[in-house]
Amino acid sequence: MRPDAARVAAVIRIDAAWLATAPLDMRAGTDTALARVIATHEPSWVTGAAA
Repeated sequence: MRPDAARVAAVIRIDAAWLATAPLDMRAGTDTALARVIATHEPSWVTGAAA
């Protein structure tokens, strides 16, 4: 095995990229951030449609 092979196996694979749709004050906290994510994506979770 090549010395580089172990390092290649440790690379993180990115399956999806999430982009912000609006600015969020980072001082708001995780609860507020989660509430905004749910409010944005909840209709697609309920109906099964893509956002």
